[in-house]
Amino acid sequence: MGKKILVVDDEKDWAHTMSIRLERAGYQVEVAFDPAQAMEKAVSSKPDLMLLDLMMPGGGGLKVLEYMRSRTKTFSIPVIIITGKEGHNEIKEAEEKSMIVGYFTKPIDMEVLLVKLKEVLAKERKKILIVDDEEDWVRVLAIRLEHSGYQVAVAFDAAQAMEQAIQLKPDLIFLDIMLPAGGGLKVLETIRKNPRILSVPVIVITGKEWDEETRIAAGKLGVFGYFIKPVNMDELLERLNGVLTRE
Repeated sequence: MGKKILVVDDEKDWAHTMSIRLERAGYQVEVAFDPAQAMEKAVSSKPDLMLLDLMMPGGGGLKVLEYMRSRTKTFSIPVIIITGKEGHNEIKEAEEKSMIVGYFTKPIDMEVLLVKLKEVLAKERKKILIVDDEEDWVRVLAIRLEHSGYQVAVAFDAAQAMEQAIQLKPDLIFLDIMLPAGGGLKVLETIRKNPRILSVPVIVITGKEWDEETRIAAGKLGVFGYFIKPVNMDELLERLNGVLTRE
């Protein structure tokens, strides 16, 4: 079956026409006509990409985009903006923050759009799971990773971390070892006991130097390195690339 695209637009005739043309091109298509439907279907149907009308009433398109980028289950879904006119400051800001992968102005050149869809959906992106209870820091790291071409999922506590790790089976996990109540170390121990994810490399990010006991425990559990906040992003990405390309 083809990749699944969620079309979000309050112009029903336009949305239905786009749906038909995408289906003819081999895609599965879901349609939503308002922000509430869009957010519900983004979670329930798990699309591979969203075409989002930015100009829905009441700033609805922007609200959907902010929702997508604030939820663990929708954070990494690529979004292409559809707009009725050029020059939106919101589009420029979204591009700068790597919240979208492109935008088109109506009327849309379908051939150009199909080329863009193929380009975005054909990419085999490595999956990174970020586990940290500092939400602002998670956003910063996630945006940088997305901008560098990675697919990103996030978890803010130990329970979310294990759920995401088993469901996603990421290529690498960034783990805050200092989660409350020793949660970070417990997550690491659980990962190494689960046959589905025991081989997933883990890089630890922490807010302070480890004590000797934590260092020894993490070493025994196969940590691939650790960084202390504030993190040098270039060094972090270099280490990430080194781990993912290791033989």
